[in-house]
Amino acid sequence: MYFCLPGLSSDGHDYIDQAIEKGAIAIVHSKPVVPSAAGVVYIRVDDTLDAMNQAARIFYNRPSDDLRMYGVTGTNGKSTVTNIIRHLSQPQTPAAISEPLRFPMATRRSCRN
Repeated sequence: MYFCLPGLSSDGHDYIDQAIEKGAIAIVHSKPVVPSAAGVVYIRVDDTLDAMNQAARIFYNRPSDDLRMYGVTGTNGKSTVTNIIRHLSQPQTPAAISEPLRFPMATRRSCRN
C-alpha cells in the first residue's frame, strides 16, 4: 500500500509509478490520478496523512486505546509528582516520563551578537 504524501520539495503523487513497480497493490491519493496499472486499487481520500494514520492504527490493533496519559504542570514539584505516578503504575503498566525542553532566555546582549 502506497500513500501519496505531500513533502516540502516533492509530492508523493509523482512517485506512483515507481511504487507500483516496487510492488504496491493499493495507492492512497488525495489528488486526481489516472489509474495506470491493472490489478492496482486506487483510493482517493481528502487527507493522505490522516488515512495513513488510521490504517496504521487499525493494522497495529489500536495501541493508543490502551494508553493513559497524565499531564503535570506547575512551577515546583513536577518531577516528584511524575515519579510518584510512575512508581504507583509500574507494577501493572510500563510508564515513561517526558521531561520538558529547556531553552535559555535570550538577553539583550546575546541578541546583538
